[in-house]
Amino acid sequence: MKLLLLVLLLAIISYIYFFRTLKKDLYFMNSIQKSTEYMDGSVDVEKYIICIEKSMIIDDFYFYKDVVKIMPKNIPYKLISFDFSKEDDANFNLIDRLKLKNIPSIYFVNKQKKSKEIFNFNDLEDSLNSREVLKIIKGVLYNNESQGNLK
Repeated sequence: MKLLLLVLLLAIISYIYFFRTLKKDLYFMNSIQKSTEYMDGSVDVEKYIICIEKSMIIDDFYFYKDVVKIMPKNIPYKLISFDFSKEDDANFNLIDRLKLKNIPSIYFVNKQKKSKEIFNFNDLEDSLNSREVLKIIKGVLYNNESQGNLK
C-alpha cells in the first residue's frame, strides 16, 4: 500500500512538473511573432528586437529561450521570426523599415524608430558553447544599456 501511494505521489509530481514545463514552452512559442504579423504600433517605446529565421526556432528552441531570459527586464523586447522559404513582401518591408542587415541578430530600436544592430549571431565562433555565448550576449546588452542605448 505504501509503495502504491509513493508511486502515485511520484506520478503526480512528474505530471505537474511536465505540465508546467510544457506550459512555459508553449507560452514562449506563442510569444514569437511572425514578421508578417509584426506591426510597430508602439509609439515612443525603446525596445529590443530579436530576429530569427523560422527554420532555426525548432533547432535552437532552448537556446533562444535562454536568450530571452537574459534580456534586460526594464526594456521590452519582441521576438520576430522571418520565413524566407517563400517570398513575402511583408518580410522585406519589415527588413527595409527597420533597416535590418543580419538575421539572426538582436537589434535595439529607439524612440525615433532608428535601429542599431547590437549582436549578430553569425559572428560567433563555432567552438563556443551556449553558456559562453549567453555570457557574451549578456555583456553586449549590459554595454548597450550603460552607453545609453541609441542617441
